[in-house]
Amino acid sequence: VMARHLELAVAATPQAFGPKVLGWLTTQGVPTTGWVIDNGSGLSRKTLVDPKGLAQFLRNMAQRPDFPDYLASFPRAGADGTVRKRMNEVDGYAYLKTGSLSGTRSVAGYVRAQDRQWWAVAIMVRSPNAAESWPAMEGVIEFIYRSR
Repeated sequence: VMARHLELAVAATPQAFGPKVLGWLTTQGVPTTGWVIDNGSGLSRKTLVDPKGLAQFLRNMAQRPDFPDYLASFPRAGADGTVRKRMNEVDGYAYLKTGSLSGTRSVAGYVRAQDRQWWAVAIMVRSPNAAESWPAMEGVIEFIYRSR
């Protein structure tokens, strides 16, 4: 229901939502070639994005004056949501959303490294073995956190 409300608030029809969002992202400098936005929820096998464009979107969002509110919408590693029991090595220094479908795994968000630098991160794995990729994705996040 909320996704449909979002679609109608942004565009006059659900069918117009994807093109409108893609148009806005393009004006923000986000490369969207090959992207498909199927609906406002993000829960669709038809939606296609790439990690480079997603990371650019995250970087753009970090430049906005309302970034603290946006960041607060992300679960904190080791404390909230789907990363509550994960990434204890970066507890409190990573704000991440995860995603999974059969044959895919993803994690995206922000990591604050030990040198206090913020990093936008987007990792996506598409493979029959994607379910086994979490330790590697977690390792990348921890590597970024430990950078100085």
